[in-house]
Amino acid sequence: MVLWTMVAGLALAGDDAADVSFSEDIEVRYWDVPDVVPATDDPGNTLDYVEQVARLTGTLSYKRFDLFLQVDEVALFANRYELDGALVSERALTRDGLWDPYPGDYYANLEKVRGRLSFEHATIELGDSYVAFGRGIALNLNRNVDIDIDTSVQGAKALLRPGAWDITLVAGQANRQQVFQDNPNLSLDGDRRHTVAGVRAERFGLGPANLGAHGVMWQFVSDAGILPGFERMGAAPDVVVGGATAELTSVLGLDWFAEGDVFAYPKDGQLGADKPGYAGYVSTAAYVG
Repeated sequence: MVLWTMVAGLALAGDDAADVSFSEDIEVRYWDVPDVVPATDDPGNTLDYVEQVARLTGTLSYKRFDLFLQVDEVALFANRYELDGALVSERALTRDGLWDPYPGDYYANLEKVRGRLSFEHATIELGDSYVAFGRGIALNLNRNVDIDIDTSVQGAKALLRPGAWDITLVAGQANRQQVFQDNPNLSLDGDRRHTVAGVRAERFGLGPANLGAHGVMWQFVSDAGILPGFERMGAAPDVVVGGATAELTSVLGLDWFAEGDVFAYPKDGQLGADKPGYAGYVSTAAYVG
């Protein structure tokens, strides 16, 4: 149950000064747990607890440069009880594999940091960015706060716009958010930071068609933390994906989109050692009036 939500902001601006803004979103929930402590005279509310979640975001904009940061924090209250003279922790907030500077019932993390330079025909981002190719079959690292999904690419991204082209280049590690705004935060675990690199080229305005092609490389890790991904650098990728897209506008009175992808799984350094996989997608849309 959400008791309150507070959003506060601060903005400073000038004719030739940087624009700075901060926003804080605080939520407090009371969780009614129906379980009781076994073999005790528990009145039925001992295991109830309070969860407090906060998300601080800040932005700085100066001419062509933008800086963004996000700090997430969560704390549990009334999360312990005394039994036979011993203090018992009711539930774990974090698990092994998550670097926790404040062990116990409190966790805070600098979740996202991004610096962006914008030019007339290009944008360069360092830190956490989001990217999706086509309909996301080959690559879709994105943010949807409605369902508590926020996975970024922590690395480098460039978007080039020469004429009627869009060329996207990205490389880095997948950075999944650790603290949830709407779902309960229990047994938070460390992030498995898979390595990803990709390139996509799109050509617009070919009559009614926009065409695109992309390639993506994945390296997966089984252990949590930053180091496992770096330790695999230079090794053969686990998956290589190549695909193409076609978007048609007002053809036969409909808008169309099609995508096809081929997945290769290198083995012992050979790209075609294992049988490839295939995926396809087609959709159409009609608009009344």
